[in-house]
Amino acid sequence: MRHSVTTTALTLMLAAGPAAAQSDPRFMPEGSRDVYLSLAAVWQQHPQGRDRDQINLVPLVSAQWANGVFVNMNVVGIELSDQTGLRYGPLLAPTMAQSGALSDQGSAGRRRLTLEAGGYWRWQVSRGLGVGATLMGGGGGDGHGATLSLAASHWRQTAPHHNMGVELSTRLANRSALRDDFGSATYEPDGGPRDVALSLQWRWEVNRKLGLTTSIAQWRYLGAAAASPRIAHAGGTSVVTMFTYRY
Repeated sequence: MRHSVTTTALTLMLAAGPAAAQSDPRFMPEGSRDVYLSLAAVWQQHPQGRDRDQINLVPLVSAQWANGVFVNMNVVGIELSDQTGLRYGPLLAPTMAQSGALSDQGSAGRRRLTLEAGGYWRWQVSRGLGVGATLMGGGGGDGHGATLSLAASHWRQTAPHHNMGVELSTRLANRSALRDDFGSATYEPDGGPRDVALSLQWRWEVNRKLGLTTSIAQWRYLGAAAASPRIAHAGGTSVVTMFTYRY
């Protein structure tokens, strides 16, 4: 698949959009920056069978500058909003896409680097409730892939420096984007819903520099994605534990 199970698990954890924009640039001193170094331990049931479940350690870097520019995993964006509780801006993300004819297993003879572009929007409806959307286009083997991610989350403080949250997210994709991930020589998926996930998250601010986040997500493929012959299990569970150091 174009997206590994590790990437999928991290995407579900950060589905509300560019979550790495952890600092509000409006309150950062001019010329300053915040850099976050993270190590994520990821376990996820593999959609092609339980015998291929994976555990991975993934290093991550995210950063936010006072001018609004931020980097999150492989995504670069700009924060344009000056309104409290509202964030939006453009995004760019390099990704690997398949090219050439697909086999019955979905593999292709060549892979190429392509650049997806889009934007994000996040609204803090109330103190604990937030909604967000991310739209990306330009992916897929033909460069016409498009994906829309939607999420709603609710957070509350359960103890000093401890927060618990629940998030519901879903992704929709057009035919080009689904073809890379779920198509084969004998199966051409239509566009539509890709997956849905419900996650529980716990965040612990150990101190000003160090944080710990754990997420348990139940996810399920939908529509043409679930019907793909490349998928043995339409749903599963993922667990991500991430240690973050603020540099």
